[in-house]
Amino acid sequence: MNMLKRTAIILIIILICFISFIGIYQKKLNKMENIIPEYLLGMEYGEKRVVRLDVDLGTKTIYYDENGNEIEHIHEDGEDEESIISEEVLVNKEEAKTKENFEKTKSILKKRLKDMGAGEYHIRQDDGGNFAIELLEDDYTDAYIQVLATKGTFLIADSTTGERLLGNNNIKNAQMVTYQDETGYVTAYLVVNFDEEGTKKLEEISNTYIEQTDEEGNTTTKNVLIMLDGQTLLNTYFGQTMSTGELQIPIGEETNSGEELAAYMLQGQQIATVLRHGELPLTYEIGYNNTLSSSFTENNIQVAIIAIAIIIAMMVIYLILIYKVKGILAAFTWIGFIAVLLLALRYANCIFTPSCIVAIAIVSIWEFIFVNALIRNKEDKEFIKLLVHYAIIAIPMYIISIVATFDTAIAINSFGTALFWGNTLMVLYNLIVANNLICEK
Repeated sequence: MNMLKRTAIILIIILICFISFIGIYQKKLNKMENIIPEYLLGMEYGEKRVVRLDVDLGTKTIYYDENGNEIEHIHEDGEDEESIISEEVLVNKEEAKTKENFEKTKSILKKRLKDMGAGEYHIRQDDGGNFAIELLEDDYTDAYIQVLATKGTFLIADSTTGERLLGNNNIKNAQMVTYQDETGYVTAYLVVNFDEEGTKKLEEISNTYIEQTDEEGNTTTKNVLIMLDGQTLLNTYFGQTMSTGELQIPIGEETNSGEELAAYMLQGQQIATVLRHGELPLTYEIGYNNTLSSSFTENNIQVAIIAIAIIIAMMVIYLILIYKVKGILAAFTWIGFIAVLLLALRYANCIFTPSCIVAIAIVSIWEFIFVNALIRNKEDKEFIKLLVHYAIIAIPMYIISIVATFDTAIAINSFGTALFWGNTLMVLYNLIVANNLICEK
């Protein structure tokens, strides 16, 4: 029974190692794809995007109604532009270019990137309020940049007069939802939730901007424009009273295509992210947008992997030469731990930075030391006492890992994440595996 249990554990370890180091592949379209999450590599190991956001120094035209109130001008065909009250002003007024607004902008940019799920990034600001931003290159980098460059001016305006009815100040939250009809078609909606004051205003608007029928049976509609940074999201009227403070805006068309729906959801998520974290106090334009390759080439990565494999092989040989049969069991235990840790970090979306790799090396060596101590322990009934002893010694590492995990700097955060999962898994893994594989029962 003892041999059978050990054989089963070894087979499970081999399976875990295969999944962790090679993956699980399934056919998708015309190619095989690994269903295990890819490693998220830091900017040191792959391409990165460098973007500069410059304070817009240009001018813009603003429009007023007959009472001097600023309006959203609607450019209609055949309209006499000269009859419109307008003024040419700076896009960003000089008095708005303050240190406080620069700091507020930086804070909003960070919140937007975090909300969008951006991986590693660095934001640098100069004295003029311009930002240089480094982003990890991935499939969504262009989406991140678009979110960063969006000022985020949201408004609901009268489609005829341009009167501004509702804006950013009353937004409480925004999120994306989907609705599926009986035929299987899905529509993506941006749901904007307003605060108490905004809810009252929206209810008034929904009772005013409606379809009306005169005595002769002719119908007319009074429409509103829902806009973001001057771009119309929706031109509509209301069919019912909006009393809940929730406004639904369709994004894209109804579809039964997964790819189309994903594109609509991404587009809506960008808008929702901007609305959730508020309007930038200044307007920015993209100065440059360049992709840079890391000096750490794919060949360097392969060399590093080979070097690590050699070191692991030497440590395995050491265990076998010194401890014979128990050394083989210890080697399986140790390599299995590394495989489980790497899998856990991939599912935890940990970014593999140099500091993360250092943390992995630390906990792997700590596990190696524990396995050696376990083999040398002559009284196998002392397993728990030995595990507790090493866990207590590792408490400072645990504390450091927890503190580092909450740091916003990716290098520190990834170090803390790897160290935290390494120490946590070490206790659980050894209770399940080492206790049953190495110790005599």
